[in-house]
Amino acid sequence: MNSMQQVKENIESAKKSGANTLNSKGLELISRASELYLKRGYIGCTQCRYCSHCPQGIDIPIILAFLNKYSTKRRKPKIQSKIKGEYAKAVPPAKRASNCIHCGQCEAVCPQHLPVRKLLSEARANFE
Repeated sequence: MNSMQQVKENIESAKKSGANTLNSKGLELISRASELYLKRGYIGCTQCRYCSHCPQGIDIPIILAFLNKYSTKRRKPKIQSKIKGEYAKAVPPAKRASNCIHCGQCEAVCPQHLPVRKLLSEARANFE
C-alpha cells in the first residue's frame, strides 16, 4: 500500500471478506487468471525489497519487473527490443543482473520463494 486511501480501501475490503466467500465462478476466474500469468512467465515479485541488501548491489525488484514486462511481450520482438533499451537506461551497470554471484542471500529472504538466481540469469541472457 502506498497511500492512506489504499489502507482504507483494503480495510473496507477485508471487512467484506472471509473464508469461503467466493462462489465457483469467482474461483474459476482466479484459477484461469493464475494459469495465464504462469503461461506467460509472470514472476510474482511483490516489490517488498527484502532482497535489497544484495551484497553485489543488484536492484533485484527492478530487474524482475523488467523481466515480467519482457516475458509478456514474447510474440512482439519490436516491443522486446524497446524493453531491452529501457533496461539499459534504467539499470546502472553496477546494479545489473550480470553482477550476480549466485550467493543465494536474496532467495533466503524472499517471502514469495522466487528462484531469484535463475531469474537473474534469465535477465542477464535477455538484457545484457
